[in-house]
Amino acid sequence: MRLKSIFAAPFLMIVVLALFGAVSLVGARGALGSDTYLTLAVVQLIVYALPSVFFCRLRGKEFTPRLRLRFFKPTHLFLMLFALLAILTGSALLNIGMMSLFPDAEYASAAASYAGASGSFSGTVYALIAMCILPALLEEFLFRSIITAEYESVSVPCAVLMSSLLFAMMHLSFVRLPACFFSGVILCLTMYATRSVIASMVVHAANNIVTLFVDRYLYTAARELGERGVLLTFILVSVLLLSLILFSMSAQNAYTVYGVTNVPSPYVRRKKRGESVWAFEAIFAPPFVFLVVLFVIFTAVT
Repeated sequence: MRLKSIFAAPFLMIVVLALFGAVSLVGARGALGSDTYLTLAVVQLIVYALPSVFFCRLRGKEFTPRLRLRFFKPTHLFLMLFALLAILTGSALLNIGMMSLFPDAEYASAAASYAGASGSFSGTVYALIAMCILPALLEEFLFRSIITAEYESVSVPCAVLMSSLLFAMMHLSFVRLPACFFSGVILCLTMYATRSVIASMVVHAANNIVTLFVDRYLYTAARELGERGVLLTFILVSVLLLSLILFSMSAQNAYTVYGVTNVPSPYVRRKKRGESVWAFEAIFAPPFVFLVVLFVIFTAVT
């Protein structure tokens, strides 16, 4: 019997969270030595890649076309650039806001863990692969390919909402939850507009790279500027609004091209009578509720 999507998706995330907990208990760094970046790469492959591949195998060959593992078109590059700007500025504003509301909360980011990899060029490339590129590939495949494909059986709005929420929860941070949710929404919309998860992978990786080198300076400036931080906030808000407008226009142009060239839409689904497009049953599904409880516990103790 095929497990319903509103149960299968959170079950998959429970497995991911359980693997993360198991790896943490075992102590992957102690098992692999002092190589931080190798440890990160191996942990990500265990936590994200293994359950993702196993889940796809269980779903069968008919599930593969729904994963959108295709390249984006060159005409989508501007759309992807505007998506990147929106994520960078929106996440920065949300993180700064959460830091001002909870100044004593620990703010953990990739930049906080970056040690420079001995300062060499090869070490920097090593860090970029382990902390920026590999996470983008694995997380996009899990959240934007698999999770959205599962929830699309309910509706596309439900897929965007639930995949973005699960993406934010898996970062295990109360402070970064709003920024991660916002990033998840923009990445989802990028994937849908380009019909390519590779496009969202590129945007995600680019965001990780910029964040890795800019994060610490931005938030240090936000803390030290005080009243002058209003100017920084104004600049971020202006760039965010402009990037969202340009992103929307680019997405509209992309869909206009789809219509003119008669590209069929795989997302059209006839709603059943009495069915909610936002599918509240997905939010209140027992596996998802259990996952929320696990998220609260894991985040509180880690």
